[in-house]
Amino acid sequence: MEDKNNIVYSQVTCLNCDIVLVSRHKYDFVKCPCNNETFLDGGLDCIRFGGKDVEKIALLTLNEKDPHNVIRNFCEWGSRGISGTDNLKYTKVKDIGQEHLEALIVYPHISDSYRRIMINEKNYRTLN
Repeated sequence: MEDKNNIVYSQVTCLNCDIVLVSRHKYDFVKCPCNNETFLDGGLDCIRFGGKDVEKIALLTLNEKDPHNVIRNFCEWGSRGISGTDNLKYTKVKDIGQEHLEALIVYPHISDSYRRIMINEKNYRTLN
């Protein structure tokens, strides 16, 4: 699967209400409940964010070229469990079990960027 860009994580924090918003996919529009109306949209395809006062917004984006020891603490993988019927649960790369990590590396429907992140995580665990 070709990657359009190398964004691997995007989040904003509304400094007015301290809500952290994460957009995980292209049409994942998220908004905080406070009067600043901080929002984030675009997931890993593009970053669109705003609010009434942009000075009250902290943006964090990571791309594939950022250090892996940072990426592993933020990037997540969503899973519905082995059966595929569980509720969707997001797990940070650093917390993915070894067997699941190995399966993701060969999973045919993972993006190239995320496959490289999983390979980097495997190598990171070997070295640390």
